[in-house]
Amino acid sequence: MHTQHVSLNGMFAVVLLLINAILLETALVKNTDWYKALWVTLPLLALAIYQSRKKKIPAGETPADTLLLLKK
Repeated sequence: MHTQHVSLNGMFAVVLLLINAILLETALVKNTDWYKALWVTLPLLALAIYQSRKKKIPAGETPADTLLLLKK
């Protein structure tokens, strides 16, 4: 079975993306006061995307293996 490591920041970014979509839809259709919630969720989304895209070196790997990971 093929398994891959999934980062928590990536999952958090997907959840925030869905929350932002719901907030935008609610603000557009029902009540414009919901746009204020985007002041909190958009910076969190940007931070989660930034953190999930950073290449992190796994703990316990040797320097030779690390070079192979960075080339991918």
